[in-house]
Amino acid sequence: MYCTIGNYKIYYKIVGEGQPILTFHGGLGYDHNYLFNTTKPFHNLGQWIFWDYPGHGRSARSIKTSDITIDHIVRTSKKLCGELKIEKPLLFGHSYGGLITLAYAIKYPKAYKRLLSLCPSTICKPYNDDGLERKYKLLSRRLGKDLKMLSSSIKNNEDLEKYARLAFHLYFYKFKPGIEKHLDGSLFSNRALIQGYIEAERRFSDIMAQIHEICEEMFVLYGTHDVIVDKKNVVLIQESLGKENIKSCHIIPFQKSAHFPQVEEPKKFKKILQEFISGSKQKSV
Repeated sequence: MYCTIGNYKIYYKIVGEGQPILTFHGGLGYDHNYLFNTTKPFHNLGQWIFWDYPGHGRSARSIKTSDITIDHIVRTSKKLCGELKIEKPLLFGHSYGGLITLAYAIKYPKAYKRLLSLCPSTICKPYNDDGLERKYKLLSRRLGKDLKMLSSSIKNNEDLEKYARLAFHLYFYKFKPGIEKHLDGSLFSNRALIQGYIEAERRFSDIMAQIHEICEEMFVLYGTHDVIVDKKNVVLIQESLGKENIKSCHIIPFQKSAHFPQVEEPKKFKKILQEFISGSKQKSV
């Protein structure tokens, strides 16, 4: 389905019934499909709203460079809620989307119920460099392709898609042939990928400086084997919160997961997701 927000046509998809859950996909450069596919087992737990940011997926592909920002994504998501007559959704963001949920909560403190930030990319130290290097080499041997060489030779969206499907294995603790099926249906945006990370690096310190203003229940989930998001990022978020300014914060590690706990530890993830949706989790910080 589509709606027009500002100058852009925005694609969205709604599945399930119950509490509205506004999602924020990762990337940038990816669209909502991988998040839709990796959360399918849980779509019966609430009303999930998946959507593509401007410049991504099936939303308007041609946008101003100045609009490829965290703030623009946040403002667009708030207007999308207005179009859908949703006043206070639950916020659910993965990877880069996990960072955006924090920005949303800061900008619109009275316009959401709770937030879940899953493996949030915080850009402070985005990669566990040694772990990522080892995983690059191991995966390159398994696939018979030099992934680092492929990443440096991306020239267009077609190259990006080929690389993304191969490199998707980097996001998982254990190698599973066919795991890239979670990217089925995805449309990639190379320009947004590059510009988006430049913007994220610029805005990260702003978000951390204001994160203590978040006043609703917050879940931060991460995989202990994640080589994309360093554990130091999660610790930094925790240290920046300010206990006196937050009702409840839950920092939850997944010991057998990397960047996709919803795939690698689905039972544990479902339990926590149910607590997030119902608001039944006891204070842990």
